[in-house]
Amino acid sequence: MNYPLSDCIKEYFLRGIKKIDQFIDEINGQSMYYKQQISEVMFNLLDSHDTERILWTANEDAQLVKSALAFLFLQKGTPCIYYGTELSLTGGPDPDCRRCMPWERVSSDNDMLNFMKKLIKIRKHTSSTIQHGKYSLQEIKADVVALEWKYDGQVLKAIFNQSKEEYLLEKETVALASNCEELENQLVISQKGFVIFH
Repeated sequence: MNYPLSDCIKEYFLRGIKKIDQFIDEINGQSMYYKQQISEVMFNLLDSHDTERILWTANEDAQLVKSALAFLFLQKGTPCIYYGTELSLTGGPDPDCRRCMPWERVSSDNDMLNFMKKLIKIRKHTSSTIQHGKYSLQEIKADVVALEWKYDGQVLKAIFNQSKEEYLLEKETVALASNCEELENQLVISQKGFVIFH
């Protein structure tokens, strides 16, 4: 289980206690922890039966959870979600994190469930780019992070806005966006929002 990755993502996206330069250094340093063959099969998670649930860690802010999950799903390794995360199940430290599955929330209009389905679909379609590609993570503006994978002519790119201001960029084809508005020629990523291009 990739706890260094998990802790880094939670401290930056969910708790807001890690500075962006430290976050980038630690994420980029992940490739130095393990051999590539090990990194490719690491079990990447943000919560489990041993930890508080990520919605609880984020003070019930589902938008922060979406950003953290999107970032996790764009990392090398195998992303794993703890049961109920896709239905916004919350819970503190063990045993509160082991609440019953809220089956009554399963519906076609459940926002978090639909978000997770889209995120999983993106991961399936980009898995070879993530597994074999060249990775880049950098700050492009204060508290705005750009992530990019390139492989065999394919580019997977994401921008995460953790700043207090909107971030504007030229409009491109969007695979998934959250807390983002599409204008005629621009995309506006609001605070805690992100966009994934593929």
